[in-house]
Amino acid sequence: MILVALIDLLNMIMVGCLYTMMAIPLTLSYRVTKFINFAHTIFLGYGAYVAVLLSFFFTSNIFLVLIFAFAFCAILGALMHILVFKPIQKRENNTVMWMISSLGLWIFLKYLLYGILSYLQTQLKVELYLAKPKIDIFATVPFMGINLSGIFQTVVATTVVVMLSFYLLMFKTRIGLSMRAVSENAFLSEIVGLNKNRIMLLTWAITGGMASVGGVMYALFAQATPETGDTLILQLFAASVIGGLYSLPLTVVGAFTVSFAENIVTSALHDIIGLELSFRPFISFGILLLVILAKPPLGAGGGLPFRFRKKRADKD
Repeated sequence: MILVALIDLLNMIMVGCLYTMMAIPLTLSYRVTKFINFAHTIFLGYGAYVAVLLSFFFTSNIFLVLIFAFAFCAILGALMHILVFKPIQKRENNTVMWMISSLGLWIFLKYLLYGILSYLQTQLKVELYLAKPKIDIFATVPFMGINLSGIFQTVVATTVVVMLSFYLLMFKTRIGLSMRAVSENAFLSEIVGLNKNRIMLLTWAITGGMASVGGVMYALFAQATPETGDTLILQLFAASVIGGLYSLPLTVVGAFTVSFAENIVTSALHDIIGLELSFRPFISFGILLLVILAKPPLGAGGGLPFRFRKKRADKD
C-alpha cells in the first residue's frame, strides 16, 4: 500500500509539473491580452512534433530539441498575433471576436498538423500519428524501493529550469516589467511610453515557446498525437481558472491541485469504491465547475472586479 501511494505521489508531482508548464502560459496570455486563447493547446501539439521529427532525423540531444521547439512555437505565436489578432484588434477591439478567431485558428492549425503529418508519413515511411520522441534523458535510479524513471527526473528538472527562467524574466528584466505593466493597465502603460503592440507580440512568442516545452515533456511522458493538446484542455483551463486567469503562483497551485485530484483522489476512489481511472477528466471538469461557481475568475463575468463594483453599487 505504501509502495502504491509513493508511486501515486510521484505521478502527481510529475503531472503537476507538466500542467504547470502548460497552464502558466495560458494564464499569462489572458493576463496581458484580456482574452482566452482557445488555440493555446496547438502549441503543445506542434512542440511535441518538433521534438519527434528532430529526434527521428537530426538529433536526440534534449537541449537542442527544446531550443528548436521553443523557437518554432515562439515564431508560431508571434505570427498568430501579427496575422490574426492584431488586424482584428485594429478593426474591432472586441474580446469576443478575438476568442472566436482563436477558435478558428485552433481548428485550422490542428488540421494543418494532420495534413503535414499525413504527407510526412507517406514520404518518410514512418508512423507519426502516434509517436514518441527518441530523446536522451536521465537514467533510471533507485529511490525508496522503486525505480525513479528518467522521464520523471527530466520533467521535474525541466520544470524547475523553465519556471526559474520565467521568474527571472518576469521580475528581473524590463521585458517582464513591461508585460506586468500592460497587464495591470494597458492605457496607462501606453501613456508612459510602452509599446503595447510590441509587448503583445512578445507575450505571444513567450507563451507559445513555453507551452511547447510542456508539449515536448508530455510527449516523453505519454506519446505525441495530433490530439495531444485537445486531450489536456480541461486540465489546463481548470488550473488557470483556479489561478483566477490572473495569478501565476495560484496557477501553479491549480496545476498541482488538478494533478492531486487526478492521481491521488482518483486512485483512492478506485481502491475504495472501484471508480474507473478513466473518470480522471470528469474530476478535472468537476474542479473547473466548482471553482467557477464558488469564485469566478477575474474578468470572466463575475470575478472579483465585478463583485466589488456590484457591492459598491448596492451600497449607493
